[in-house]
Amino acid sequence: MAIVATLNTTFSHLNDDRSLSVKANSQSRERMAVVDIAIGSAVGDKYATNGIVVDFSVVRKFSKVYSCDIVHSTLGRVCTYIPATANAAATGKIKIWDTDGNELANESVLTQNKTLRVIIRGI
Repeated sequence: MAIVATLNTTFSHLNDDRSLSVKANSQSRERMAVVDIAIGSAVGDKYATNGIVVDFSVVRKFSKVYSCDIVHSTLGRVCTYIPATANAAATGKIKIWDTDGNELANESVLTQNKTLRVIIRGI
């Protein structure tokens, strides 16, 4: 099960000085959006070891997400993004690391009811 990202405040096509080349077979230009990822305490919303699956596909119909940069976190931990196979927008993962360099445990209470604000780039 995936946590569904929600659109925060900003959505735009990247302008010429910030855009990457148009991807092959793409019918639209690369875009970016600022989204929130709420990690809850209910079943399906908790952190999972090896990364929590995040669904970006509902955010303005992204089909691929190439990068996800955390810009704000209430976790106080290090977070990394693992793109899905073929950059599929519905199945990328966020991994969260403790201050000692170890990944957080499955269903860690440190992540419950916390929010990540991220910038995603894709098409």
